[in-house]
Amino acid sequence: MDTHLNRLHSGVVGLFVLVITFFLMCSDVSGQSNPSDQIIENLLEQVSSGEDEVSDFQEWVTDWQDLLERPLNLNTANPDDLQRLHLLTDWQIRNFLQYRQKTGELFSVQELNAIEDFSPDLVEKVSPFLIVAPVEKQAQKRWHPRQDVLLRAGRRFDGSPDSKNEGSPEKFYVRYRFDNSVQAWGWTAEKDAGEAFFSGSNPRGFDYNSLFFNSQIGKKGSRLFLGDYTARFGQGLVVWQGFSLGKSSDVSLVMKSGQGIRSNTSTDENRFYRGISAKLNAGNWVLYPFVSLRKLDAARKAENGEMVFSTFQSSGYHRTEGEIAAEKSVQAMVGGVNLGVNKGNLWVGATAVFTSLDTKMVKSEATYGRFYFSGTTNFAASADFKWSYRRMFLFGESAWAKGGAAAVLVGLHFRPSAFVEFSGLYRDISKKYQSFYASAFTESSRVNDENGFYIGVKVLPASAWSVSAYADLFRKNWLSYTTAAPSEGASWLFQLNYKPTRYQSVYLRLSGEAKEQKTTSKVNYNIEQQITHIRVNYEYQVLAQFSGKTRAEFVDYQREIRSNGFLLFQDFTYEWHSFPAKLNVRVVVFNTDDYNSRIYAYENDLLYYFAIPALSGNGFRYYLNGRVKLTSRIDFWLKFAETCYARNSLKIGQTQSDRNNMSELRAQVLWRF
Repeated sequence: MDTHLNRLHSGVVGLFVLVITFFLMCSDVSGQSNPSDQIIENLLEQVSSGEDEVSDFQEWVTDWQDLLERPLNLNTANPDDLQRLHLLTDWQIRNFLQYRQKTGELFSVQELNAIEDFSPDLVEKVSPFLIVAPVEKQAQKRWHPRQDVLLRAGRRFDGSPDSKNEGSPEKFYVRYRFDNSVQAWGWTAEKDAGEAFFSGSNPRGFDYNSLFFNSQIGKKGSRLFLGDYTARFGQGLVVWQGFSLGKSSDVSLVMKSGQGIRSNTSTDENRFYRGISAKLNAGNWVLYPFVSLRKLDAARKAENGEMVFSTFQSSGYHRTEGEIAAEKSVQAMVGGVNLGVNKGNLWVGATAVFTSLDTKMVKSEATYGRFYFSGTTNFAASADFKWSYRRMFLFGESAWAKGGAAAVLVGLHFRPSAFVEFSGLYRDISKKYQSFYASAFTESSRVNDENGFYIGVKVLPASAWSVSAYADLFRKNWLSYTTAAPSEGASWLFQLNYKPTRYQSVYLRLSGEAKEQKTTSKVNYNIEQQITHIRVNYEYQVLAQFSGKTRAEFVDYQREIRSNGFLLFQDFTYEWHSFPAKLNVRVVVFNTDDYNSRIYAYENDLLYYFAIPALSGNGFRYYLNGRVKLTSRIDFWLKFAETCYARNSLKIGQTQSDRNNMSELRAQVLWRF
């Protein structure tokens, strides 16, 4: 096995060098624009940190895929339509609408280059999702309905089944959706691996079921929402459900956009409301009232004659006896409202959310939990604003929670010229501040006890070149689960991009983080932990059917023990013209000293499914992911992946069970009608 691994490693390294040398020597490459899968994959890698295995991108990908199939007409698009791109800021949308009002109908998507704050790089990103058509012609298609059914099944094989799980290791997913320009409704259901299916704790089938319905009210953009929905307001200090954009290589996307109420179609079993809501428009005013009543997962226990719990369980898994006992054990009633008004270049909003639990939540007994929430009711409210002046855009939110705790977040985006952009953001969040549904621009997942300052810059020094960089300094004034005392830290990124043609692009990324963490010794105290990543990524399209990606990444981890990691992968994508099929292949070689020096790599997967595995140890991974269009309305996907480890490659802190080879198989069918 070791011999085969060494040969494979040498072969892939040789292939990597050969590919880089050949294509950098080429002065021109013929081909066509990237296919839809590659467009979405590139966008996801840009907006994500690349080191998150659980981010829920489903809403973003659903919108992007819908827009690829049914592009947005720039001559009829309203602000809500443009928000579905998830790539435009509020001031860019405003500038576009003002441009269209002034000049009339557009004749080409490339006219966006003439609008203030629309860079060539941004126009290239959004172009695949846009068209330009006469208003009269587009109106004829307005009422065309769309329906689809998505079925998915998958299983992992690792040679070590968990006998504690109630159900089988298969994972099932089904989704039905109907929508037109007036109404939309749908159903989403999922069974995770290890959960019972039509047996045990789930005699009726799926462990998770979600229904939604929304309908237009009147002709002014008002809308009614029933069933499951998500709420997003301000900068996320009070409530922001679904995917929350944080630090990324796109330094201009620090402000949260895409706000309001949306029906929930995600498989995230926690961050959504269940009940009734509405969007009510009246001139420049918009009102969002919402009410929710649903049960959440929490491990309850008896204390002083009453049932209490200390934390919500957010995994969504209900496989073992403990997980099943915690399922839907606490009922939460939520009532809230958001009111906003738009006056020219100024937007002002206010949000208030009241939450009532039927079981008392108590603080953790550990010292770090001293300022956590305790009780059965919580109230949080905020005021937010957005204001633009020429090439400067300011935004912010101030929030208050039960007990007088406060949180403040303010930021700016400044573009002094067409070639330079600056972003800055400051946050000051009290250690006593608590809001169950908050998700703001913070270092940690909990929106409390953090002071921080972020600054980012993007420069276009020459044609085909761009440079992005950011630095973020943060501090906690109380200890946390991973620290023994108040702590501070910093993260940074530098990325150099070069795109000589539309068929080639390469970037160099240097990123790192230094923060204090507690030691594992008997006496707890903080020491500095440093992680540094170096990545080189090269993408190319050689022929109309063939494209590829080559990446090398190195990580250096320093704490009490220093460890290193290395990853190298090669992607190939081939799309047949005479036959409606596409194939993605990847081969990865990795070698890390331990789990601390693990490396994440986003993978091309089934539509609406996300895989960002963490690779550690010594081995290789490969996958084949194919799509076939069976008919004009039915698509079929199949993916097989396997991770293989070298013998005697145990690292620090690992057992033999951690080194079992692991494979996975997934299949999916999408029927549109």
